Amino acid sequence: MSFKTGLPIEQVAKGGPGLAFIAYPQALSIMPGGPFWAVIFFFMLLTLGLDSQFAFADVIISGLLDTFKQLRRHKVFVTISYCIVCFFLALPICAPGGIYLFTLMNEYASNLSVFACAFIEFILIAYIYGFNNFMEDIRMMLGKRPLEPVWFFTWCISGPIMTIIIFFSSVIRFRTPTEGNYEYPAYANALGWLMVCSSLIFIPSIMIYELIKAWKITDSSHYPVIDNMPHYLRMLVYASKPDIEWGPAKIENRYGRYGSKTDQSTSQYQSDIKHGNNNSAFELDNTFHLEL
Repeated sequence: MSFKTGLPIEQVAKGGPGLAFIAYPQALSIMPGGPFWAVIFFFMLLTLGLDSQFAFADVIISGLLDTFKQLRRHKVFVTISYCIVCFFLALPICAPGGIYLFTLMNEYASNLSVFACAFIEFILIAYIYGFNNFMEDIRMMLGKRPLEPVWFFTWCISGPIMTIIIFFSSVIRFRTPTEGNYEYPAYANALGWLMVCSSLIFIPSIMIYELIKAWKITDSSHYPVIDNMPHYLRMLVYASKPDIEWGPAKIENRYGRYGSKTDQSTSQYQSDIKHGNNNSAFELDNTFHLEL
């Protein structure tokens, strides 16, 4: 295309949606069998978009169902409602000025906040929840621990370092977005930064809420038995502990370190059944051998 038009490559193919909807179709039109490849290309875009929506929708819906357990029996209704709400929220992007909204969201909502959330996730799982606890969770689900050196390097070393480097480099290289020759006004950029903060504000908000809730608990039985620990350190330890309901979804799988803290006898019984102790089938078998 650059050779045919006599223009530099940077003027023929630019980033953004124009690359997929203008540059690629023009390139396909001059290829042998252009209409066929154009159909295949746009079919690929359609399947790629649908596949991405499945992942995004499943994350939001699963979070709602886990938070509001009474909605689990209405999963189909929740899914349909979510899709309808997202459909109406996306209609402004299909309007004549939708490309400006799309560019604003693309530059702000899916850039800095993603790397910030990823870095915080690395720190929470690898260092606060604990890498060994995370490996034990995987062993419980898969039956064996994964290749630990690789996981340790990616989750505890390379992952946090790379995400924080990318985050700060994005901040340093950040420029206010433009669409062609149009420069966004100050209120549009303020709206963009509001989108960045809206996805991050819940992390410190929930943290402060949990710390306040832990501070109000004065009964020492709620805290680990460490007599010399100051109250604020007990608060931090208690707020960092997993919730009492944390563990496998099915009750019969809650044994060992996942046993219910509210009913230790039930947890011990489930552990005995899991390992063959206190099992009526084994008792009958032992009685049969004794009689022989």
